[in-house]
Amino acid sequence: MDIATDKVNSRAAELTKNANEMGHRAVDKATEKADQLRESAADLYEKGSKHAEQLQDNVEQYVRDQPFKSILIAAGVGVLLGMFLSSRK
Repeated sequence: MDIATDKVNSRAAELTKNANEMGHRAVDKATEKADQLRESAADLYEKGSKHAEQLQDNVEQYVRDQPFKSILIAAGVGVLLGMFLSSRK
């Protein structure tokens, strides 16, 4: 082989190696970012779950404290919902 072919082959091997390294770095960065997003999503889910539980506890306590008012509110919501659903037909 001549010198030019050796240089081209050497340069091609170097470029292939660099491309592989860049690909691995990109995969590592993407994996790291996915892990961060997974952690953020888990934290948000946990916060939302705690907030929903607290809201449920508050509603239950309100119903215990004011049962008559709670029944009237539920009946009013039922009437409004029934009117809304019957008007859509």
